[in-house]
Amino acid sequence: MKALDYSIRWSYRHIPISTYCDIYKENLPFPVGSGEAICHFTDQFCKETGRKISLARAMRNALLTKETRTLIWDEYRNTKKGGRW
Repeated sequence: MKALDYSIRWSYRHIPISTYCDIYKENLPFPVGSGEAICHFTDQFCKETGRKISLARAMRNALLTKETRTLIWDEYRNTKKGGRW
């Protein structure tokens, strides 16, 4: 997903079931923020929930301003369901 000059990528692991989110800034080869959401073994995996939790944690770790976080959340909400980010 692209928002402003940031690129957001998600990846998934199977053991333990978890979702990772990395936020990259243009022209930087390393992520400026990363977040992880681990699914409890008794919970049902939900891709949407994992993405939201990991994105929130990645933005917190990236130390983004409130305005930037708001624009990223708006872009996330406006993407079509089932579409590729």
